[in-house]
Amino acid sequence: MRALWLSLALLVGAAQVVAAQDAPVEVERAADARAERIASWREALELDLAGEVLASVAALEGGAASLSADGEALALYASALAASGQRDAARRALRSASEDTTERAAIDVALAALDLDEDRLAEVEARLAEEDGSVRAELQDAPRAWFLLGRARVRAGATGRARVPLEAFVERWPRHADAPAAWHMLAQEALERRDLERARECRERGAELGRWHAYYRTRRLQCRANPDAPEPRIGLAQLWIAAEDWNRARAELDPVLTRHPEACAAWTTLGELERKQGRLAESRAAYARAVACDPDQHVARFALGLLLVDAGEPEAARVELEALCDDEHAGSDRRFVGAHLALARVLVELGDEKSATRRYARYRELGGTEALEASR
Repeated sequence: MRALWLSLALLVGAAQVVAAQDAPVEVERAADARAERIASWREALELDLAGEVLASVAALEGGAASLSADGEALALYASALAASGQRDAARRALRSASEDTTERAAIDVALAALDLDEDRLAEVEARLAEEDGSVRAELQDAPRAWFLLGRARVRAGATGRARVPLEAFVERWPRHADAPAAWHMLAQEALERRDLERARECRERGAELGRWHAYYRTRRLQCRANPDAPEPRIGLAQLWIAAEDWNRARAELDPVLTRHPEACAAWTTLGELERKQGRLAESRAAYARAVACDPDQHVARFALGLLLVDAGEPEAARVELEALCDDEHAGSDRRFVGAHLALARVLVELGDEKSATRRYARYRELGGTEALEASR
């Protein structure tokens, strides 16, 4: 009997060891699931899909009550309620936070957003600002705190006081979804100071960002509709290249190149990304891959020709530039007018003056104005 009890004790002990070993794994899995859920909710709200968040919360074990200790999740849920017209329910949800709720700053910002929607401007100021008017210390890294404080002050007619948080907001978070609106308010503030040049600059920045976000939103919606389609993700990579965010561009592009190496435009986009980062050998290889993949990747061929010129390889450059300039469509496309000039200059370098003259004449015919001798 004693041996039996000993065996049982050993089994129990072994089970406890296994359970102890499994516990960190389960915690890690739960944390990963939460992070994925938060990212999904945030994206849904940015795309005006609040219903997705509400449905996701309803499907949780315990529903909305399960969020009472998670300030970030609770704030996103409340934002979804408010976006669907349920402001009172949103406020009740935020007030349901337990005493040990994490990230209470997120709840304060969400409450401030509700206050602003209801024109409770003094409450916004009280929630977000210190006595000296600066953003509260615990909200320094919360972008919407800066934006909401600036907007509340604009609505209150205190545009001068709005300038500091709004300028800090667009400087620290230049691609935030609220940045176009912030630039618009800064333009208003500049007009009140009669600084017309600054107002013009702010309006232009706001309009440019507005267009960028319109394209960005469209591409993200396309990705959600067809997650494996390469074109929307290539478009996202191009937008991040335009924003000079190389890491995010590569994060969009790498999966496309892995899953869809036949997506020729992806290689063109990679060539541009590498070129922008000064990685010219890698850029040249990517452009060459694009052209080999599809001879009609005219942007890649033009860029490859220019890289070959810069690398001191005029014969190779001539091959690429002639293929582009002699193409039935690209040869008359004004986007590639510079290719005719580059080819003319390459021909001069190679001693073919007659062909250079002919190519330069075509360049001028297409509207080019630079002198052929500029390359000498």
